[in-house]
Order: sequence, then C-alpha cells, then structure tokens
Amino acid sequence: MNRKYYHNRNCRLSYLDFGGTGETIIALHGHLGCASMYARLEKEIPDLYRVVALDQRGHGFSDWGNDYTREAYLSDILALYQELKINKAIIIGHSLGGVNAYQFAAKYPELVSDLIIEDIGTVIDNDLSYTLKWPSSFSSLRLFRDFLTEQGIKNCLYFMESLIRKNGRWQLQFDSKGLQKSQQNLNGNWSADWNKIQCNTLLMRGKNSDTLSADQAQLLTRGKDNMALIEFDNCGHTIRDDNFEEFKNTVLDFLIITGHPIE
Repeated sequence: MNRKYYHNRNCRLSYLDFGGTGETIIALHGHLGCASMYARLEKEIPDLYRVVALDQRGHGFSDWGNDYTREAYLSDILALYQELKINKAIIIGHSLGGVNAYQFAAKYPELVSDLIIEDIGTVIDNDLSYTLKWPSSFSSLRLFRDFLTEQGIKNCLYFMESLIRKNGRWQLQFDSKGLQKSQQNLNGNWSADWNKIQCNTLLMRGKNSDTLSADQAQLLTRGKDNMALIEFDNCGHTIRDDNFEEFKNTVLDFLIITGHPIE
C-alpha cells in the first residue's frame, strides 16, 4: 500500500494505491471518513484488481478548503483518472462517495464500467452540525470511544478510522466546519443524475438504515435492467462495518456477473 498525492485546483489530494494488476477500482468514502476504510476490502481481493481509495477533499490527508461544491468533488475524481492514466474504472462509493460516484458516472459515462453504491439514494436531507460540538482532540482512544458511545453513536469504528496522533493526542482528520457546507451542497434531489446512469449498477441498502429508505431504494432500481438492489439484514448505513463478509461477497458476485471474472 502506497500513499500518493496529486493536485487539482490548488488542492493537494491524497490517495492510497493498494496495488494489484487487474482492472482499477476507485473507492470513495462518505462524509467524515477516509481512504483507509477500504483496506480490508482490498486485502480480500489481492492482485485481482488495482484498488485505489481517495481521501476526498476535506478528509484524511487531503487538503481542507473552501470549495465543497458538487462540481469540485467530481473534478477531483476526473483528475484522479488523469493521475492514474486510466480510461475506465469500477467505482465503489459510500454515502457522500456514493453520490459523487453516480453523479460522475452520469456526467462521464464513458469513464465508468460499473457502479457499486453503498446506502445512499437521490433524495438527501442530512445534517453534520453535531460534529461542531465535539472536542478537538482526545488523550486516548478509549476516551474517544466512550465519548462516541455517550453521543449515541453505535459505529465507533467508522470515526476511529479518521484518527491520527499529534502532539500526544488523538485528533480527527476531517474539516468539521467546511463539511457543514459540503453536506448542505449534498442535500437535495439528484434523481435526474441517477436516471442518466448507463452502466451496470448495484445499490446496497442496510435494512436498518436511517439514510436510505426501502421505498426510495426500490423506486430507484425497479424496472431498470442495468440496476440491482440488495438489502442487508441487521445492517445500518455502513454495511461494510456491520457485515463485512456479506458486503465483500456481494461485491465480488456483482463483479463476476457484470463481466469482471475473478480467476
């Protein structure tokens, strides 16, 4: 695994290149996440694909900035294609990354072979303001976990992925203030973009999700030959954390079905 950097619009962006000699998979995390969240998936499919996970702007080791528009996120993905010197890729996206993935596929259909969207739809109305009240750092991982538990957050692992140690304390590596604007820009109805998708698309939904309703998920995929919906029992918004084995197997099965055989 190599951490690498590239520039787009005066923003330095970081990505993890896990290697592999096969077709490229670009992985896009959700708000408050980071590229390393896809390390476990890559470990399960070594050398079968070239997995590249992006720290999206305002996250991880990428620059924080003032531009969190929809267009800026898509431009970062396009610049990543140019950095990797690839003409086509499979894209996996969760939450924010899922919207970025399908909007990119709608705008650049020739660049995306297949899409895997984890628990996000087209009608979005979420709020990240709760993170503004969080302490800026913690003296131990245990105290951070206890804090998240007190906040009613069940998936502590998701946030712990973004922790880095600085000056003896643990700090979250994302732009809490800037991402409020990012979420506001993400809110809306993006059905027009979804309807432009041409490639084979797998929509994953956790049955306990508070982000993507069953009705919306079914509406998005019903009657579309290039789209499939799979729902996961006992899973919430982050399926790969709640049931990684089923998540992994579903991803691999989809790639086989859509013509990306695992040899």
